[in-house]
Amino acid sequence: MADERMDPSDVRVSRATLSRPSPRNILKGLPHRRVHPDNIFAAECGPHGWGGKSEVYKATLVREPDKYNSWQQSKIQVAVKKLRFDEEMDQDRTSKAFVRELKVLDGLNHPNVSKLVGFVEDLERGIAWLVSSWEPNGNVRQFLTSAKCAVPERISLIRDTWEGLLYLHTREPPICHGDLKSLNILVNASYNAVITDFGSARVLKRQSENDIYPSLLSLQTTNDYTSAVDNPPKLVPNIPDHDLTLTNAEFSFRWAAPEVLMGDRPNLPSDIWAAAWTCWEIVTDQLPFSNTNSEGAITMHIIEGKVPLSIQGEQMSQIRGLFRLMTACWASDPTARPCAEECLAEVRRLPSSIPSSPTRLGFKIRSTSLSCPPAQMRYLTSEFKRMKSIHRNALEIARSTENQLAAANTLFALGRAYQARGKYQLAEEAYIHAQVYYASGGDPAGRARAFEELGSVYRAQCLYADAEGSYLRAKTMYTCLKDDLGRASTLCGLGDVYRARCRYKQAEEFYQEARGIHARSGEDRGRANALLGLGEVYGAQSRYRKAEETFLQARDMCSDLRDDSGHANALSGLGDVYRAQYKYDEAEAVYRAAHTFHSKARDKVGMANALLGLGEVYHARTKYNEAEIVFARVRAFHEQVGNDIDKVNALLGLGDLYRTQRKYDEAEKLFNQALNLSARTDNDLGRANALRGLGDIHLAQTNYDQAEDSFSLAQDLYDRVGNDGGSADALLGLGHAYRAQTKWDMAEESFVHAQYIYAHIRNDVGRANALSGIGDVYHALGEYSDAERSYRQAYNLYAGLADDSGKANALLGLGEAYVAQVKYNDAEMAFTRAQKIYTRIGNVPGRANVVRALELLRRDRPKSEGGETPGSRFKHVQVPAKNEGFKSYDTQTAVAHLQGQTLGANGVVSGHRRPKFYIN
Repeated sequence: MADERMDPSDVRVSRATLSRPSPRNILKGLPHRRVHPDNIFAAECGPHGWGGKSEVYKATLVREPDKYNSWQQSKIQVAVKKLRFDEEMDQDRTSKAFVRELKVLDGLNHPNVSKLVGFVEDLERGIAWLVSSWEPNGNVRQFLTSAKCAVPERISLIRDTWEGLLYLHTREPPICHGDLKSLNILVNASYNAVITDFGSARVLKRQSENDIYPSLLSLQTTNDYTSAVDNPPKLVPNIPDHDLTLTNAEFSFRWAAPEVLMGDRPNLPSDIWAAAWTCWEIVTDQLPFSNTNSEGAITMHIIEGKVPLSIQGEQMSQIRGLFRLMTACWASDPTARPCAEECLAEVRRLPSSIPSSPTRLGFKIRSTSLSCPPAQMRYLTSEFKRMKSIHRNALEIARSTENQLAAANTLFALGRAYQARGKYQLAEEAYIHAQVYYASGGDPAGRARAFEELGSVYRAQCLYADAEGSYLRAKTMYTCLKDDLGRASTLCGLGDVYRARCRYKQAEEFYQEARGIHARSGEDRGRANALLGLGEVYGAQSRYRKAEETFLQARDMCSDLRDDSGHANALSGLGDVYRAQYKYDEAEAVYRAAHTFHSKARDKVGMANALLGLGEVYHARTKYNEAEIVFARVRAFHEQVGNDIDKVNALLGLGDLYRTQRKYDEAEKLFNQALNLSARTDNDLGRANALRGLGDIHLAQTNYDQAEDSFSLAQDLYDRVGNDGGSADALLGLGHAYRAQTKWDMAEESFVHAQYIYAHIRNDVGRANALSGIGDVYHALGEYSDAERSYRQAYNLYAGLADDSGKANALLGLGEAYVAQVKYNDAEMAFTRAQKIYTRIGNVPGRANVVRALELLRRDRPKSEGGETPGSRFKHVQVPAKNEGFKSYDTQTAVAHLQGQTLGANGVVSGHRRPKFYIN
């Protein structure tokens, strides 16, 4: 018998087959995407589009109440792509193609990429539907035919296309679309381009990190488990409606790159080739090689590189750079073509304007729209000198032409440009005018968007009352329009406002409602944003376990979405949570990871904010040199980009660092700089934070009158902006200033008021600090049982927070209260526990204080039994007592005050941990 040997390639195929999940298992892993067919109601008209394997219908999807939507039914317009199963189509192949496209779509989330809503599947009965969002303006070719767009508006659509393609090409692993053309670019309700139809899309793999053009990971068309080499594409022409498309190859012939026609599989460079032809279509309204329908002629043109040498027509001088880009994309050598990132960078330099809607007469007035692109170009190239004049020109042209919606769109685009550069007053003016023109033009959706962005502008300036008003108006409009996603977006904005004002209960309610809406709509990016807000709320309330769980959930969701910016924000939130719990190793690691993800997202502001958190970790670990370098870098960056609010945060962080090192002159200078900058930009929250920092310096230098003034002014400003947490922090500082001057009534009132606010906003850290201050006051007044109760409450809170330093300080105060009440055993136990904690965390001054307290206790204990008072180990002075004339006061505390330290009656820092300065 002949020796039968298995071909090694057969082994590879078998192993691949075994390791690859079956279509049925893939579908089982997507239960959240499954839609019941009875909930889809197709429009009475026929299909809106069709291809070789499917038809697309407009329909209404009814979402029934479920665990995400327990109170109402919702309806949304959707596009339903129905794959055909017939005798001519291989059922197994069609099923695999359906699952492959579904799997690709499930991981995509970008404003310029079609959004998957769900799927309907019963493969045994030949049912395979993909449900996606409905884009009302058709494909880009149809839109341009009806809208008659000017060149800058066409460039806006081109830019959107490259934005979406860059998103696909920079995914990990990258995605090759494989069939880019104008028919597969839709125009949504906001007149932005959206890439659709992922039936030919493939996931790729990189050969190396430096490989900008990955190879195919899975390109099988006839059989998912067979090598692509074994099944080369068969080029059989089919020419419906002048759109020459191959029936057996999964690409469109006119847009195919030469290497694809030669037998290679579509790859990222072939996407670039096709995208350039799509640009050609958008600019010229012509198909590639529109002068012929001959398969042979088109093939020869492509293989021989006979591409257009110029573009003819009006206003073509505006797009010479675009044509040069298209020519580069048509290079015969795939490796010589620019990547999507380079292409988008070139397009961003061109003047563009978001298309405006057609008027009732079917045409648009151009002049207002054409005034917008130079402003956008200057925004993109950081040239802002003439933006205000362009803004005024747009208004004048709008008044003269009476084209209300064109003016509104122009103003809205200008507002976005100003807002992105931190030019908030100009952005505010633009949005206010935009909403007026949207109202006049009868576009309530546009008006709602303008109010929503206006709320964001006010929030960025810490004008929280104005922000709340704008968000509420937008929310009301979205509700009337039955725009659930718009309403959810404003709910998140309201959550941000209430969180910044420390109204955490209301903020949590807003975020939870937004989260539910996004869950019902399948909008994962919105859900992630709501989770980020919830995580911040839980962290601010010292609910660290809940905060950590929420940030981790947001991180994982953003990771699945390939949302690097959201991923980075979740990591920064985790860093804040770990830092608040003194988990500095974990905090440092996630801040570094956040910086990396912000870098991937090209978010320089996010990178700076991650560095700010890292600087706080260095500060807490007494790595003062590293902290100073980081804060200085952040400060320099914000100075360069003109971001005044974040520059204030960097100044505050650096000032607090110098204060800790007792470099009071340098710290005071920085706090004053932050104060002046905040005043110049009407940033009341920044002013309040700077004044609080100055109050701490004055307190440390025993300038108690100045400390009182600073804390009082800070409290007034916090009250003005509605920041309850800041107000409580200022009251805490006032309490220390009054206590240092033996103003016991005022000190007690301040500490009690602060404790009440902290309890109301669920800030256990602040509440524990205030209770420690109350205990110090009662101890100094000789009200030892009240002091004992306050220290015990503070200890319990610190224990719940896993705050070892606070626990030790509270135990030290508790021990002193026990000594004063002749509870020596309890005192010794409290001192001993405090000593162990101080030793474990390496707090040398704290350990020294408790060792001294134990020595005095053991030395004086026998003497007190002979009649000597338990407090005789300290010298006492007569001080004003509450409603009782004078009482004996422990001079250790007085000496500490004279030395410029904020100490409690126990002789050490009372456990006060400075709350975070940064502006939300």
